[in-house]
Amino acid sequence: MKNTLSGVLQDRFPEYAEWCAGGDFRAADRKLLSAGNVTEQEMLQLYAEHFHLPVAEEEEIGEPEIYPGISPEALERLGALPFAWDEDWVRILISDPYGLDEAEYLFHRSLKLRCKFELC
Repeated sequence: MKNTLSGVLQDRFPEYAEWCAGGDFRAADRKLLSAGNVTEQEMLQLYAEHFHLPVAEEEEIGEPEIYPGISPEALERLGALPFAWDEDWVRILISDPYGLDEAEYLFHRSLKLRCKFELC
């Protein structure tokens, strides 16, 4: 079971299996964090390894700008923040890798932009 993120977490924390039994991995991850089983940095590294995404460098992140064409509500729901862009591509900071497919669809398919996702 160690090939999946949930498998890794279940091996380390037996209670995780019960917490994600209903399929809500986000809620189970939040329980791990709130219980102090993992730190935010540890969870970020686990996400990076499992989802094959780089972690954004904090010193590069400045004040965000409003991205044209997508509502702030949609971005908040996705846990996504367009950080830099031009007419061909967009660099997106994402806090919820479980929403990665939806975010990729929104930016790549709907707006026809190449996407580079980074965890933050």
